Amino acid sequence: MEYIYPDDAHRQAGIPVQGRSWKDAVYPEEDLSRLIFENCQFENVVFERTNLRRTLFANCRFDRCEFRDCWMAELIFSECDGAGVRITGCEFSKVVIANARWDRLAIEQSGENCAITEGSFGRIDFNGDGAVQQSLTLSNLNLERLNGENAHWTDATAVNLELAKCNLAGAHLTRASLIEARGAELDLTGLRLESCNLFRSDFAGSRLRSAPGSIFAECNIEKADFSAAELEGALFVEVRGAGARFDKARLDNAMFPKAELREASFRDAKAHTSVWNEADLGDAQLQGLDAFRASFRNASLEGADVTGASLVSADLHGVEQTLDGADTRDARGTLDWRAEMEKKSRVP
Repeated sequence: MEYIYPDDAHRQAGIPVQGRSWKDAVYPEEDLSRLIFENCQFENVVFERTNLRRTLFANCRFDRCEFRDCWMAELIFSECDGAGVRITGCEFSKVVIANARWDRLAIEQSGENCAITEGSFGRIDFNGDGAVQQSLTLSNLNLERLNGENAHWTDATAVNLELAKCNLAGAHLTRASLIEARGAELDLTGLRLESCNLFRSDFAGSRLRSAPGSIFAECNIEKADFSAAELEGALFVEVRGAGARFDKARLDNAMFPKAELREASFRDAKAHTSVWNEADLGDAQLQGLDAFRASFRNASLEGADVTGASLVSADLHGVEQTLDGADTRDARGTLDWRAEMEKKSRVP
């Protein structure tokens, strides 16, 4: 870049710019769109108001570089390394950072459909306007620290994210998919998860306070603390939740089918029209649970304390325990014909 950039032939012919170096310079108003840079080095370089649409950087080194007020759409960084880059004030859309090895990546610009995958980072910072991301993807990252304080991420996807290395205090994630996230023994009370998919994540021993409409399918929530949490419409299908606490939680329309909830506590929780079909609530603490019109079909409540629980108009088909101390007015008990059909369906 002896700039303004003379190598337009590279763009026209699709020939990579290879093995070149640039250092200690500011390059404004350049058009680098659709160019390929391969095995190049950039040190203390500022790209300012530069067109980088559909540009590819492959196996390049970036040391303390900055992209300022640039057009970064469908830009790809592949197998790049170095001290890292800062992105601020840019158009930031469909950018892919794959297999990067950077000490720091600072994103200070809101973005859409961007992906950071398979890389190794000392630190990733979503600061300022960068806290707002639409359809962000974070996949299989090896990182020392991710800062997403007060982040607002919508439709984001993260795979194998180690939450202990993330600062998400005050963050609000909407319709995010945190697949197999690792979040055991953490205080996540400052994180709001709204309609998120947390499939097979580990929150054992952690504290969460807000996850309405979220999916905890096959998660480990053993001894997790959801006390007074907002969990309306949440799905806890086949969770491992022995010893979990849901005291005073808001669980209207929540679902716990086939959940393992032995010795869990739901004292004074509100769970209207909730579903507990085939759940194991053995020795659970259900004192004061308000489960009006809930369904407990074929659930096990052996040894559960239901003193003061409201099971008014609940579906108790297949529940074999006597439920002494609970209010079971208008509840529907076991139907013999249905029980017989279910028994036959289980015969191999």
